[in-house]
Amino acid sequence: MRVGVCIPGDREHATADTLALIGDCGFSSVFIECREDTQDAVGLELAEFGRQCRRAGVECYAVPRGYGGVLATPPGLRSSFLQLLPSARQIDSRGRPIDRACPNDPDFLDWFAARMADLAELLACDGFVWDEPSLFYSRGVWACRCLHCQRVYESEYDEEMPAELTYRVLNVRQRSIIIFLLAAAAAIKRVNRHGRSLVLAAPGMAHEQLHIGTDYLTRLLDSSGVDGVAVRVDWPVPYTAADRPRSAMEDIVAGMARPGLMEAEARGKEVYIWLRSTARPQDRLIETLQFALRLGIPGVVLADYDALTKDPAFGSMRPRLLATVAAAASAE
Repeated sequence: MRVGVCIPGDREHATADTLALIGDCGFSSVFIECREDTQDAVGLELAEFGRQCRRAGVECYAVPRGYGGVLATPPGLRSSFLQLLPSARQIDSRGRPIDRACPNDPDFLDWFAARMADLAELLACDGFVWDEPSLFYSRGVWACRCLHCQRVYESEYDEEMPAELTYRVLNVRQRSIIIFLLAAAAAIKRVNRHGRSLVLAAPGMAHEQLHIGTDYLTRLLDSSGVDGVAVRVDWPVPYTAADRPRSAMEDIVAGMARPGLMEAEARGKEVYIWLRSTARPQDRLIETLQFALRLGIPGVVLADYDALTKDPAFGSMRPRLLATVAAAASAE
């Protein structure tokens, strides 16, 4: 089982010291969060960090954030693309524009593909993680009803797109995200034909989530533009720090990852756990890694580098973490 870690893609973290700590912990891969609003400003540092990763034998993945808002977007990040071309925004079922780009808009697709190709060339990375690609949905209001989406619907069903979220509308939305992922994968493969595309699933998506466009895990795995999926795993709200039994996290991991494991293996693809991680004993990081190894999960990504390494408890848990990561690597 491979264990990697996700870091912010900024000057503070894209350093030799960070890479040294990654190597000391035995992590086999690093996932670099790349923000739309800072890609150009920190490009040289990211390129150098990518070169250092390759020399150290550490796999490097880009995790784009923002980029028109189709991917998960940090709070406060405004897309430069939408400021330049607001006509590319999604239109909701009330006829109002949403501050997200429409994945069916050809101008957005061209811009997005170019930016991802630039990022792939900059980092010379092994792959990308597409973080929760989605169409807007909130409290019964959905998108997108722009002219491009209406034409896609009409060409598919030979009728006008309804204002209701019907099964046919859901199907078009699902296919729109799948086609977007195909275009994204094609963009990075033009730079690196072996570049991998992983989709980071929204919470609950391993079962069904009918309203954001990436509804069924099997449809993602059936796509040639998807090489694997990663599923977020975190403690649910009802569990406080004082009542987190070991068995509860095992149930959460199994419930989130197991449904897709057999489906993925049947298609020659992989399922990863994207694990929110700290060094606090009550979060049971070591036990969760050990259980994921027993369950046969191919890979785990520790999603909170700072929360893990800057925690005062990290020093005391570090020997156990190193031993656990080493045991996981030897089991591959």
